[in-house]
Amino acid sequence: MKPTDLARALFVATGAIAQVVMGSVPFARGWEHTVASRSAEVEVLLTPAGYAFSIWSVLFLGAAIYAVVHFIRLSDPVMRATGWLAGLAFWFNTAWESWVPFYGIEIVSMGLIGAGWLSAVAFMVSSDGQREAGILHKALRLPIFALGGWLNAAAFVNLLIVAEVYGVPWLGSGDAPAAIAVLAAATLSAVIIVWRTASLSYAAALAWGLWAIVAANGARGEPEIVATAAQICMGAVLIALLAGIGARLSTTFRPR
Repeated sequence: MKPTDLARALFVATGAIAQVVMGSVPFARGWEHTVASRSAEVEVLLTPAGYAFSIWSVLFLGAAIYAVVHFIRLSDPVMRATGWLAGLAFWFNTAWESWVPFYGIEIVSMGLIGAGWLSAVAFMVSSDGQREAGILHKALRLPIFALGGWLNAAAFVNLLIVAEVYGVPWLGSGDAPAAIAVLAAATLSAVIIVWRTASLSYAAALAWGLWAIVAANGARGEPEIVATAAQICMGAVLIALLAGIGARLSTTFRPR
């Protein structure tokens, strides 16, 4: 075992714990503001229905399981190659949860959630390159992939919120075309990632967010074109997933 193995395991474990703690502390301590209340202050056309945020319980549980197994398998080559990136995703998420109750959703919070998303994507790409990964590793990485998919949606929703908070011309107008443009950018990034990794959990988490946008659109009586766009985006992600799986199968069964 290398000295960095223990440091990496502690980084991952404390990050997995910290994001759960900071997700619950504002409620437990009765803070004036929480992430949920701050989000409600600036509701945009892409704000999902409230029930969508229940996905965090699944993501936190998956991260905890990953952290425990990571601690047990300190010197595993796959853990060495990917662990730091998982820890970064957890800690950036913790930083975002800590910042938003005090300062709201603004440019810094957008940077934090974007960094968490990119860390999760980097973990995915790095994990995908570990050909020696067995079934255990492939199962353990599923919740981190799902975290990436959820943060893909969340990062771009935050982008639209920040645009409206700062009054960015056109993008912060609050109109449907601006929301659809941001939705298209989020979907394009997701299509590339899902096609590259063929990750069902990433696609599923993103689709959960998109469907919650559709549900919220109807409940709030917003322009139906936004809901239609979200449904089209779900279809695009599904096509990318099938294409990614098909490409892998063709490679696996290609005659040698």
